[in-house]
Amino acid sequence: SDLPGAEEIAKLALPTLILPIAGDPGHPLSTAERLQELLAGSGLHVLRDTTELAAQRERVARFVARHR
Repeated sequence: SDLPGAEEIAKLALPTLILPIAGDPGHPLSTAERLQELLAGSGLHVLRDTTELAAQRERVARFVARHR
């Protein structure tokens, strides 16, 4: 993975909404779940497929509004 180490990720203090796509071999769900564990206050919502991504505008807007 090209992500920084767990210690570096855990230091980040910014709102993060994680939107993994189930079954994506290049970005396994386990990685998204680990990021959620490391990033305090992050949100995780698993998408069934890429077609769901376009429908996430409201979810993203609510997340941003909560963290302004």
